[in-house]
Amino acid sequence: MQRRFLFVFIALFLGLSLTLQAAETHLFVSGANVRIRSNGSTSGKVVATLPLGTWAEILETGSEKQKLLGKDEFWYKIRDENRTEGWIFGGLTLRCTPETKFKTAFDLINERSELYGKPIEEVEQLYAFSKKMLGQARQNNDKAMMELGKLKALQQILNTLSAMMKGSDANHEAIKENKDDIYYHESAGQHFIYPEAFWKLAQTYKDDAIADEIAWQAARQQLPGETEGDPMAVLSFISTSEGKYLKMFPNGRYSAIALENIKLSLEDMPNFLNGYFTSEYEASKKAFLADLSDLGEISKTSKHQNLVTAINEAIEKIKKVVQN
Repeated sequence: MQRRFLFVFIALFLGLSLTLQAAETHLFVSGANVRIRSNGSTSGKVVATLPLGTWAEILETGSEKQKLLGKDEFWYKIRDENRTEGWIFGGLTLRCTPETKFKTAFDLINERSELYGKPIEEVEQLYAFSKKMLGQARQNNDKAMMELGKLKALQQILNTLSAMMKGSDANHEAIKENKDDIYYHESAGQHFIYPEAFWKLAQTYKDDAIADEIAWQAARQQLPGETEGDPMAVLSFISTSEGKYLKMFPNGRYSAIALENIKLSLEDMPNFLNGYFTSEYEASKKAFLADLSDLGEISKTSKHQNLVTAINEAIEKIKKVVQN
C-alpha cells in the first residue's frame, strides 16, 4: 500500500514539475503600438506604448477573461526589457517560455507576414523585430528561422510599398540595407527579393529541418522576367522553382504541391507549341527536349507516383508535338 502511495506521489510530483517547466512565463507583443495600462482593463491609464515584438516577462495574470477585439483572453501584468511594467490584453500577445522564444518569434513573423493591407509602420516594426531576433540567435536552427523570418518581413515591406503605390521607391531604408538581394520587377511595378537569397539560405542550413521550408519559400518567389506563355520560358521557370525544390527535397513537405504545379503547367504547354520550333531553331528544340527530360528525372524518386505518372504522360505529349 505504501509503495503504491509513493508511486502515485512521485507521478504527481513529476507531472507538476513538467507543468511548471512548460509554464508560459513570457510573451511577445503581437500587434503594433500596443498600449499597456495601469490595470487590467481598457479604462486603466496608459503606461507605455510597445512596438510589435516586444519581449516581456509575465508577472501576474488577471482573475478572469475579458472579451476584446473579438478575443476572449486574460489581461497580463508584464515587465518588458526596459523594465517598464503594466497590463496588456492577452489577445495582443503570443505567450511562450524562454526555451521556445525563437520558435514563437518565427510564428509571430509568419502570422503577421501573411496579413496584407497593414500600415507601413506595422510591417517596419515586424522587420525591425526580425533583425533584432536574428542578432540574438546563437543556435543554428534559431539562426535559420530568424534569417528566413527577416526575408519574409522584408518582402512584406516591399509588398506594402507596392500597395501604397510606392513600389518603385528604392530609397526605403530596408531596400537600401538589402540592395544586393533585391531587384525591381518592371511589369509588377515593385521590388522583390531574388529567389537566390532563399536558395543560398536553404543550402547554408541544408542539414536543419527548416531547410525544407526555406527552399519552398525560394520556389515560390517571384522570378525576374516574364514568360508570357512562351514554352521555353515556362519550362525554365518551372526548372528553377518547383523543379529546383524537388531536386533538394524529392519527398519534402511541399513535394505534392510542387508536383501538382508542374503537372498543370506541362499539361497546358501543348497549346502553345504548334509551329513553335521551326527548322531554324533546331538547337533550341534539342535544348528544350533535354530540359524536359531533366524535369522528368527530378520526379522519379517521389513517393507521389500518381502525380509522377501524370507528369511523365504530359512530357510525352509535349515531345510528340515538338517532334512532329
